[in-house]
Formats: sequence, structure tokens, C-alpha cells
Amino acid sequence: NWDEACRAARTHPDEAKTWVVRHYDDGKEENGEKEVMWRFLPIHSACARKPPASVITALLAAYPDGAKCVDDQGMYALHYACGNQASREVVRLLLMAFPDAAKIKDPRGMLPIHYIACWGPSSISVVDMVMVANRDVAEVRDDDGNTALDLARDGEYPERDAVVAALKRWLENTGRNFSHANTPSKSSYRPTSFEEKKQEEADYRGVVDLTTKSNDHKWSESYYKTQEEHYLERITKLEERVHELENDAKFDKYTISELRAQVSKKDYEIDYAKDGNQKAADERDGLRQTLADLTEQHDKFKKRSEILSDRLASMNASLLTMMEQQDVVLGAMKAREEQWQALSDLRREKLKELVSLEEQETCEEVELRTCLMKQTKEMEAIKAVIAAVRQADDFH
Repeated sequence: NWDEACRAARTHPDEAKTWVVRHYDDGKEENGEKEVMWRFLPIHSACARKPPASVITALLAAYPDGAKCVDDQGMYALHYACGNQASREVVRLLLMAFPDAAKIKDPRGMLPIHYIACWGPSSISVVDMVMVANRDVAEVRDDDGNTALDLARDGEYPERDAVVAALKRWLENTGRNFSHANTPSKSSYRPTSFEEKKQEEADYRGVVDLTTKSNDHKWSESYYKTQEEHYLERITKLEERVHELENDAKFDKYTISELRAQVSKKDYEIDYAKDGNQKAADERDGLRQTLADLTEQHDKFKKRSEILSDRLASMNASLLTMMEQQDVVLGAMKAREEQWQALSDLRREKLKELVSLEEQETCEEVELRTCLMKQTKEMEAIKAVIAAVRQADDFH
């Protein structure tokens, strides 16, 4: 997690200068210590994993000398960055922190440019950046006798042809021979500052004076030689400055190309974002319409709910009325049941009396018949009473 690494470098800067060391468990001991298996700083490990520039910035801020340290393999962080296709910004940060790393070999005699040529760069501008730091590295050979151009020709990565062309161009530029036999003209180079312009005009006047004095045979041969060496040295420096400016211009050209590519990418991202915003706006309008429809339906359901609430209140009142009427009916039914129970008890008593009369002796038959007739009349009266009760019940 690169974000966590940046945060750790800021909050615990001492960890950026802490060496990570592992020893052989059963190795030989030197001065009472076990033999080292590997030893490196966090910046070495980060550069071997294609880190973002923010991580290298944080590590160098926490420990600026980290770019100047070699690990147990004798390699600088720049070697790891160049051998693992680190970004142009990462290589630039390492070169700014310790530019001499571009001209220091590892134990196998390989410079950072050899690693780039062997494994390929993240972008072709990295080659020019490393070459600007040390123009002589193009011709340096490793322990196997290979130059960076030799390794690039044997490389198997997409940018191989571009790397070969860049190294050839640098070899041609560094191997260019400049002639100093003729008197320099004022248009042979372009000064980069007011002081250089003044020096150029002074040199030009000096050359003219030297020519005039040589024609008059007033100066000695040693003076001519001294002046010629002085002007040749000055011309050489100016030509080197022109060469540096040409290389810087090429580097700026690559930078501009990358920036244009980034601008094109950003334009594409902006167009894509605009399309996304338009889609989001359409979705927003659709959601608003859906919300309006749902609100309308909610109002309809609310009105229906109010109507149903009124109906429910009316039905509740009707139910209370019906419950009151049911209580009245239940009371009447209970009273009628009590009446029926009383009549039933009376009938049982009468039946018992009839049974007792039947058991009387025959001699009392006349009296029995008389009693029977009496009872019959009583029964008719009872029947009339029952009929009256029934009529009363029917009336209620």
C-alpha cells in the first residue's frame, strides 16, 4: 500500500534510514556477527517495485542521503529504478538527489544506463535524462565487455528500437569532432546570457586583433600560441554549451510530447466525464419524474385512507349499537329461560301428583276422575298461561 508507505515516511522518518538486514542462520561469523544475507534501505526496496513519485519524494524527504547509499549488492536506488522500469519522475528525483549514481558501476560493472538498455525504460525520455546526467556513459562497458547499445540491441521489450536510436544519437553527438582551424564567426553559436554575449564579442574582437597583429609581425609566436589555445578552449566550452542546450531542447521536446499526451488523455477524460454528467442528469430528471408520480400516488392513497378511516369510525359506532342491542336480547332470552325453567318445574310437580293419584285405590276412582277433571282444567289454565307467555315473548 503506497499510501501507507508515504504516511509512514512522514510520521516515522527514522524508518526511512533504517537498514533492513537478514543474516544466514548457519553462516560464518565475522567479528562475532553472522554473515549478511541481504541488507537494504526502504528506498532500495521501493525502487524495485515501480513506486509512484510520491513515495520516493517522501522517502528522500525523510532521509535525503538514501539515494547515496548502496545495498549489500553494491547497487544504488537508481540502479533498481532503471532496472525495473520506474517512471520518469522517479528517475528524475533520484538523479536530483544524487546525480553521480548515473556514472557509478555496480559490482558487475553495470551502470544505470546498462539496466535501462537491458530491461527497457518506462518511457524513452528516461534514456535522455540519464544521458544528460553523464554524457560519457554511452561508451562505458560492463564486466562482460558490453556497452549500453550492445545490451539494447539484444533486448526484448517494446521500446528496444527507440532505445537503440537514442543511444546511437548520443554516441554520434559525443563523438562529433569540431574543427578549430578557422577563425570563429559571431553566428557559430548562440550565447545563453548577457555575460556570455559580452564574452563572445570580446573573443571575437580578440581574434580580429590577433589577426591584425600577426599581419604586422608585432607579436611573438608564443603569444599567438597562447591566444590560440585560449580561444580554442573558449570555443570548445561554447560548443559544449551549445551541445548541452541541444540535448536540453530534445529533453524538453520529449517532455512537451508527454505533456501533450497527458493533455489529450485529460481531454478524453473530460469528455467522458461530460458524457457521464449528461447521463447522470438524465437519470436525475427521470428520478424527479418518478418522485412526482410517487407523490401523486401518495396523495391519492392518503385521500383513500381518510375515506376508509371515516368508514371505519362509522362501522365502529354501528358495532357499538349492535352490541348494546345484543345485550338487551340476551337479557330477554335469559328472562325467558328462567320462565321456561319455572314452568318446567311446575309441570314436573303436577306430573308427580298425577302419578300419585293413579296409584290410589279404585274406590276413589270417582274422586280421582273429579280430581282429574280438576287437574285438566288446571292444565288448561296452565296452557293458557303458557300461551300468554309465548305471545308476550313473540311481542318482545
